[in-house]
Amino acid sequence: MDYRVSLSLSVTDPHALWSAAAACALTAPGMTLDDVVETIGSEHDPDIADCIALLLLSPRITGARIEDFACRRAGRPERVADITPLPTRPRATRHGLNANA
Repeated sequence: MDYRVSLSLSVTDPHALWSAAAACALTAPGMTLDDVVETIGSEHDPDIADCIALLLLSPRITGARIEDFACRRAGRPERVADITPLPTRPRATRHGLNANA
């Protein structure tokens, strides 16, 4: 059974968003601060879409598997972050965040 879920959000504090995403990313085995910056940008120049993707894809959904995920900036048709789940998560990378780990 497939379900489609939509979510709209407004980023009110990009630095707080980056801090939360960085803290989440650093829980992955072997993840370093350099890996975090490569994945979601720096605290002073965060990649907002990647921060959102990392935070939304981190929690496990028991009994479900995320098949596709896209993050777009409102009012823009192009995809900003487009993440395809990977089977394992040795560590997150800018274009390979894992939805199933």
